Amino acid sequence: MQVLLIALAFVLGALIPFQAGANVQIGKHLPSTVHATAVNFAIGLAVLVLAAAAYKPVGVSAARLGQAPWWAWIGGLMGAAFVLGTVLLAPRLGTVLFLAATVAGQLVASLVIDHWGWMELGVRQATPGRIAGVALVLAGVVVIKLF
Repeated sequence: MQVLLIALAFVLGALIPFQAGANVQIGKHLPSTVHATAVNFAIGLAVLVLAAAAYKPVGVSAARLGQAPWWAWIGGLMGAAFVLGTVLLAPRLGTVLFLAATVAGQLVASLVIDHWGWMELGVRQATPGRIAGVALVLAGVVVIKLF
């Protein structure tokens, strides 16, 4: 089962460069990169509203939502920053360097989050093997930039 989940994560990751290209192209036909980001999120919102309508809500209440930690509310802000950054940076860096750098950033942050158990995701020690894997990705960013 875990192999299937890893394969799904791989496919989702493979969509990101196509998303970057689509966002850059839509941005060329709009007044600004902020407009392109807004279009991206508007389309995503429409799809998610339809998907949410297909589910019967169970246990959803304002009181329950109010129990979420403050930092649980900033995911959308981070998503918007990423998409805006994609539209701004991918054309300047190229898709490979941009995404290599973003993956490296994700892995460094993930290593810290896992090691300390932040965001209530459980503790997973930053072992030498995990650190070496992240270091290899960081080295990959340098190699991509140099060559």
